[in-house]
Amino acid sequence: MNSGVENPAFCLELLSGGKQSLAMVPLSMFDALSRAWNSMMAILFRPFDIGKWFGIGFCAWLAMLDQGFGNLNFNLPIDDESTMFFGEVFASVSEFISENASLFITLLVFGILLFIMIFIVLAWIASRGKFMLLDNLVHNRTGISAPWRAYAVQGNSLFLWALCFGLIMLGVLILLGGAVGACIAIFSDNTSGLVAAILILVPLFLAAVLAMALVWMMLIDFIVPVMFKHGYRAREAWRFAMPAIKRHFWHIVLYGLFKILVTLACSIAILLFGVVTCCCGLILVILPYIGAVVTLPITALMRLWSVEFMRGFGPEFDLYAVEGVDDPGGYDGPGGYGSAAVVV
Repeated sequence: MNSGVENPAFCLELLSGGKQSLAMVPLSMFDALSRAWNSMMAILFRPFDIGKWFGIGFCAWLAMLDQGFGNLNFNLPIDDESTMFFGEVFASVSEFISENASLFITLLVFGILLFIMIFIVLAWIASRGKFMLLDNLVHNRTGISAPWRAYAVQGNSLFLWALCFGLIMLGVLILLGGAVGACIAIFSDNTSGLVAAILILVPLFLAAVLAMALVWMMLIDFIVPVMFKHGYRAREAWRFAMPAIKRHFWHIVLYGLFKILVTLACSIAILLFGVVTCCCGLILVILPYIGAVVTLPITALMRLWSVEFMRGFGPEFDLYAVEGVDDPGGYDGPGGYGSAAVVV
C-alpha cells in the first residue's frame, strides 16, 4: 500500500488543511475531467508500477463483468462455395431439430437458464467490483480481498437494485415492442393507421431506452459513490442524492452527453492503438483481464471523472472531503478514507 507521504498531491492537501472547500470545486464537467486526468496520471504513472496496474486492473475487470462476455468478432469469407456449404449445414441442422424436437427444446431451455444464471453471478461479482475499483482509485492503493469484504452490503444492495430495475425496464421494453408488433399486424392493411401508431409508439420506445440509460448512468456515476462514501444501501443513496440530482439535472444531462463523446473518442483511440500495433493491441484488449489492464487508464479516467464532477454537488458528495488521516492506508469500511487518497 502507498503512504500519503509518498504522494505529492496528498501532501499538498495536508498543507491546505486536509480538506478542500466547496468553493474550490465548481460544478464543471470540463474542470472535473481535467482533475480526473491529473489524478489518473498520478495514480498510474507517477511512478509507473506494473504490479499496481495488475492489481487495480483486476478490480476494473471485475467491475465490468456485467457488460458482456467479450467483443470477439469472427469475419468469415462469403462466396458461392461457402454459401452452399452453410446452406447444407443449415438444412442438416433443421432436419435434426425436426426429428428431435423435444430434445432440442430441452437443451434450449437448459441453455437459456444456464446463461441467465451465469449472467446473474457475473452481475453480482461486478456489483462488488465497482466498489473495489472505486476504493482503489480514491485511496490510491491495490487492495482486493479487504475491499471485497468491506463493501459486501453495498455491493449486494447495488446488485439487487440493478436487477430489479433491469427486469422492470425489460418488461416495459417488451410491452412497447409487442405493442409495435401488434400495431403492424393489426394495421397491415391500413397505412395511415399504421403510420399513426408507429409515430406514437416508437418515440415512447426510444424515450424508455433513453430514460433507462440516464438512470443507469446516474446509478453508476453518482449513486455508487454515495453508497461508497456514506455506507448507504441503494434505496437510501437514491433518497439522499435525489435533491441534488433534481437541482443539477440539466448539468447531469450535459455531462452524460459529453461523456458519450469522450467514450467515442476513447473507442477511436483504442482502434488506432490496434492499427499502430498491427492488431496486436486489439488482441490484448479483447483478452479477459489483460484487456482491463491495458485499458486501465481509460477506465480510471472515466471512474474518477464522475467522482470529481459530483464534488460540485456539495461537501456531502465529495469523496475527498475528509477531516484528517486517521486511517493510514487501512480499511475502515464505507465512509472511511485512507491516507493515500489522491486530490489534485
